[in-house]
Amino acid sequence: AMNLLKLGRRQQAVVEFKKMFGEASGKFSDAQIYAAAMELIKESEYEIALEAFDRVVKNVKDRAMLESVLFNRGKALVELGRFDEGIKAFDGLIAQFPGTGYTIEACYYLNRAWSEIGAKEADPAKRKKAFDDAVSANNRAKKFEKNAGNLVKLNVEVARTWMRRATAEEQFGDKAKKTEYINEALAVYQMLVLTTDSNVPEVRPPLEDAFNESIPILAQMEKWSDALENSNQYLEQFPTGKYVAEIRRWKNKAQLNVTVSDKPAAPAGETEKPAAPGPATAVPAAKPEF
Repeated sequence: AMNLLKLGRRQQAVVEFKKMFGEASGKFSDAQIYAAAMELIKESEYEIALEAFDRVVKNVKDRAMLESVLFNRGKALVELGRFDEGIKAFDGLIAQFPGTGYTIEACYYLNRAWSEIGAKEADPAKRKKAFDDAVSANNRAKKFEKNAGNLVKLNVEVARTWMRRATAEEQFGDKAKKTEYINEALAVYQMLVLTTDSNVPEVRPPLEDAFNESIPILAQMEKWSDALENSNQYLEQFPTGKYVAEIRRWKNKAQLNVTVSDKPAAPAGETEKPAAPGPATAVPAAKPEF
């Protein structure tokens, strides 16, 4: 099944996994089913992995394996958008094992799940509680986290939470608060972009995310000079980064808008005179692609 998955033959792989977790499950130990589920998590095949975790969760006696099953089951649920179930899973893990080594990661997913719920909640009181719970989970994670890369990751999630709050206010609440929350998100992103040392290996993946998510916000707010500066900074720090194509497009758009905004207006009462004929120059075939 794993070989089929790695070859891109997902439908055939799913059939084999379903046999393993279903009709043929008696032929495999819980440890074997758990091992298969962990491989599926690595491949982001959360739906199939969840079937495996549900198969073994009631039978696992080993504490380390049980903590892993409970955590990864919650992770799969959140990744599948089943946020209420994911929260219940993580709360159960932390209640059963208060000192679990998965506390930080569980809080990361709790922050995400609560903020996703808040973004879709029309009731102001329930929406506030959801975002308060998201902030509480993130603060708990930061209290224990020491790794520089994971701290950047947690701060990126803070910015995303502000953006989800802005989305909720746009749909259900106050437009002024929407602008306030977007500015809060942008402040977090810019703090990361401007102060994080990209030479530290573990910070690079979440820092790339911060660049990629902040530049469109700058463009939306028509802060073209800042968008151009951030784009150039990204391309300098991550010349082979995973977002190079997207950032180049934003750079082209920002450059075009900066050029237009910087063009001096003709004095009142005058019209702009055409330039005197000069040596022929190459004319671009089209404006920069976006």
